[in-house]
Amino acid sequence: MVFKKRRPPKSLNWREIEKILFKLGAVFVGDNGDHKKYKRTDEHGYSYVITLPTYSDVFGMVLDSTIRQSGVSKREFWDAYYN
Repeated sequence: MVFKKRRPPKSLNWREIEKILFKLGAVFVGDNGDHKKYKRTDEHGYSYVITLPTYSDVFGMVLDSTIRQSGVSKREFWDAYYN
């Protein structure tokens, strides 16, 4: 199978990121002001708390930080976005 290289988008709406987090197995915990909190547990039992700002465009370091907080690689994150 030949994989087509895709360039990830520069920014995403917070609702699109929320859909990706749900695909990765995260659950909604609550919100604090204009930030939403999610919790994800991986197969080894490690828990990750993910804080997502509810901005119309999440980009740059904030998007990278959200990916890092989710505990998955960038490739897994973007595979969940495209699939």
